Amino acid sequence: MTALRLVSLALAALVGVVVLFNPDWTSQAAGWIARSGLALALIGLLGAFTYGIGHQPERRLLQLVQSPKVAWPAMLVGVMLFAVERYV
Repeated sequence: MTALRLVSLALAALVGVVVLFNPDWTSQAAGWIARSGLALALIGLLGAFTYGIGHQPERRLLQLVQSPKVAWPAMLVGVMLFAVERYV
């Protein structure tokens, strides 16, 4: 397993554990920014997880979404949007 796959799996696990063990953190979010931030973070989580386990989709669009070039920034921006709306 390459280093990028391990990092992707670790990032996906971190965001996934936070969402899994803090459901009130996500359910009490108000506003479209928080919800869209959470959705973007979950899309990035999906891409990072599938890249981390080594899944190779046939379709070009899915290959792009599941690459670290798209998944990591999506998770980062999503978590930042969600955190800013929630805590600032």
